[in-house]
This record gives sequence, structure tokens and C-alpha cells, in this order.
Amino acid sequence: EAYIDLCLPRVFAPFVRLEMIEWNPLQDDCMDFELTEWFETLSSFGFDSKSGEMIDGADLRLVPRVVEKIFVPKLSFLIENVWNVVSAEQTKRLVCLVRKLVDEYPTMGKESKAAQTLSSSIRTAIKGALENDLYLPLYPKSLLEDESSGAQAFVEQQFWSSVKILQTVLLWHSFLPFSVCQELCIDSIVNRYLLLALQYSASSLDEILVKCEKIFTCLPAEWFKKL
Repeated sequence: EAYIDLCLPRVFAPFVRLEMIEWNPLQDDCMDFELTEWFETLSSFGFDSKSGEMIDGADLRLVPRVVEKIFVPKLSFLIENVWNVVSAEQTKRLVCLVRKLVDEYPTMGKESKAAQTLSSSIRTAIKGALENDLYLPLYPKSLLEDESSGAQAFVEQQFWSSVKILQTVLLWHSFLPFSVCQELCIDSIVNRYLLLALQYSASSLDEILVKCEKIFTCLPAEWFKKL
């Protein structure tokens, strides 16, 4: 009996994984995991079916433990292998789900191992997207000035693609550690792509100021409070 609470998540794991095979929170028609059969069954585990009262010795930590041990690894896999970082809609769905887990489940605090696993997966996915979806070669000035080369148009396209990724990455700023968020946003996007694109830009001064304002308004206001 001393170890039964620790063993229960392993006992239920195959059934939870089976029901979650096709579960994908990135899809707009995905069912809330709290409405799934496994969740409803485990939520009532340890309660009398007639009176609804809790049975002596019932483990109220069963669902949080299953979420930590089974649900989080599934979510981590989807983040690293399925999530389209450029998609604002997919990112918003993930952010809402992760916030719910952190706010409502005692095993999912920001300093918990499970939350750190998700944070690591998010960082891995974002860095992969930056490497694969953004590219800004070092064009010679003569090529940039030649309108027929298409170089200037490509720089413009990469600038706005970088802004879009910056916006989606910053949706995570309340969850990711401050140092990680700044590394991804400032070092990996602003300094590496956006500033370089501005240097290459053939836009007028007014257009460049509009672009600078767009970058500035993307960044969280709290980042500037200590300046």
C-alpha cells in the first residue's frame, strides 16, 4: 500500500496513451483533454459512485501525476515535431494549453521538471524554425541595387517573415525563462536577421522608421521598465 500511489500512473498509462494517439491540440477541432474519457475516469477515481464522496485513502494527486508522466511527454513530442512555429494560431493554442497546465496543476509549476521539459522542447522547436525558415545572405551592394536581381525583394520578404516569427515567439514570454526568451528574440531574431535586413534595406527613411517601430512594439513593455 505504501507504493500504490506511485504505481497507479504506470497502471493507467497504456489506456491514456491509447486514447491520446490522435489527440493534437494544434488542430482547431481538438477536444479539450479534460473532456476525454481517460481524464473523466481518473478524476472520479477514489470517489464513491453513488454518494460522490471521497473514499478513505483516495489519491487526489493521481490526475496531476498522469499529466506530468504521460501527458507532458506527448505534448513535448508534438511541440518538437509537429508544431509550426510560424503559425500564430497553432502557437496561441499551445500557449493557452501550457498556461492552463502551469496555473491549474500542482505538478506543473514553472520550476517543475515537467515545465522545464516543455520549455526545452519549445526552445528546440523555435531554434529549428529559425535555422530552417529564415535565411539572409550577405549580398554585395551592387546586387542589392540591381532591381532585376530580386535580392532587395528577398531581403524585404525575410524581414517581415522574421517579424512574424518574433511575434509568435513572444507569445511565450510569460512562460519561457527571461534569459531564454531574450536569447531567442534579441540575439537570434532581432540582431541576426532584423537589424541586418534594415542595413540592407533600400527603403526610404520613413519606411525604415515604420519597420523599427514595428520591431519595438513587438517587444514586451516590461523589458524596458528598468532602462
